[in-house]
Amino acid sequence: MRNSAFAVWWKNWTVVLLMVFVSALQADENLPEMRPPKPIEGAVNHLDVAYLPDRLTGCWEDRWLKMNIHVPPGEGPFPCLVFVHGGGYGGGDKDGGLWNAGPGSEFSTRVKAVEAGYVVVNMNYILTYGGASQPQVFWDFRSAIRFLRANAEKYRIDPGRIGAWGFSAGGWLASSASFADADDLYRLRATAQPGFDQRLHLLELPYDDPRAPYDAFSSRLTCVVADLWKSPELLRPQSPALLTLVGAGANHRDAEKLGGGRMDLLQFTNPKYAGQSSLHVPKVTEPVKSLHGNGESTYEVEALRWLDQELTGDKVRAIPPEARPLLRRFAEQVAIRLIAASPDAVIHYTIDCSEPNSSSPVFERPFTITDTTVVKAISVRQGERPSAASIATFVKGEPPPAIMGPETIVLPSARVGRPYSQAFVAVGASVWNLTGMIDLSQQGNKRFVDPGIRLDATTGVLSGAPQRAGAFTFQIQAAQGFFKQADARCYLLNVEPADNE
Repeated sequence: MRNSAFAVWWKNWTVVLLMVFVSALQADENLPEMRPPKPIEGAVNHLDVAYLPDRLTGCWEDRWLKMNIHVPPGEGPFPCLVFVHGGGYGGGDKDGGLWNAGPGSEFSTRVKAVEAGYVVVNMNYILTYGGASQPQVFWDFRSAIRFLRANAEKYRIDPGRIGAWGFSAGGWLASSASFADADDLYRLRATAQPGFDQRLHLLELPYDDPRAPYDAFSSRLTCVVADLWKSPELLRPQSPALLTLVGAGANHRDAEKLGGGRMDLLQFTNPKYAGQSSLHVPKVTEPVKSLHGNGESTYEVEALRWLDQELTGDKVRAIPPEARPLLRRFAEQVAIRLIAASPDAVIHYTIDCSEPNSSSPVFERPFTITDTTVVKAISVRQGERPSAASIATFVKGEPPPAIMGPETIVLPSARVGRPYSQAFVAVGASVWNLTGMIDLSQQGNKRFVDPGIRLDATTGVLSGAPQRAGAFTFQIQAAQGFFKQADARCYLLNVEPADNE
């Protein structure tokens, strides 16, 4: 989905700046460094489960890549509800934070969801300030959903019925990551280099990781509850259903910008919200207008009712298929795979731009295309309504340069004060960029730091004498030029203290 570069840049970064104050509250240096995971009474609790095990560093017990999974009693499979905490992308935690303590908190809502028969997941994600973790954090969210499907039998999850409830930045994360497809491109400002304006030097990255772990599983959701969400043009018929929040008598501010998807509005009746076209982290105990009548209820009760409607019963809609490969450009030919959210779903597809239905060919094995092709596909699952059609456009043309090395995520270690050099390799790349450089060993505003090393934008060599120790995660991008699609890979670099420390 392509917008003007400056408009996309301005929209994303103004919202990030508005969230900095909330981030600062959650990143208070006086907060405890580690919150113990909270079990839910009566559930089978799987605590601090690593959903990206190849990215573990040992710092802070790798809290940022872990989730809690609370399984209700019974054989299952059960629908699954993923809670995503807020904090301005710079704070918060799955087991604590601004909206996660006491009666009416996110934790008490999770307890009620388990009691209602959901597998409840509360997850962490990489945190930093100013959106520097994007788009990696979107990729990681999708990988988390794939992890749950890869382990659906172990955790008694119905893989065809997974929803998310996000608060603040968590709502932005869950919605952006699940509304977008691999066809959609995220425009990223290149790191500042002498002599050019960052607003005019952008790289395009897919919203999904071309090297996604658990590649055999879908990352799509059935539905999302979100108070804060962006990019309304990404909400399309194949997107999850969205429940979002407004004041009484108001329509959502982005209602006219939707790409055709379904958005339901939950109206808050407290007079202080009257006419507000978007609400940000109201308490779950706030009064709202019932979604099924004129009576009054609460945010928590109505959101859980809406989730029941979307995730249980005979009116559930199947999740659209995903297409592979996730990189949509190819040189000569490419083999196409279609993946259903649930293994018992049947996929019907077309490659002639017609709309698929239950009479269209059934996907049984990969097929090869040799020209630009639009693949449309639906999932049909017993007991559910057929899905909307997913659309994947595979374009014949020069693909972005692929980052070939280093192949391992963990780079050779560096040491403070000693010269360090690491070359990255991508045939045909003329522009290199680095984003993130997040110190996973730190908390709060110390996390996004400059360790004292630089990536050369033309050679792809990371070098310098590091000035501070830490465990750094960052993303490397390579492209044939600005305003072109880039390849990207996530890496980890451990910087050891100086010899005399």
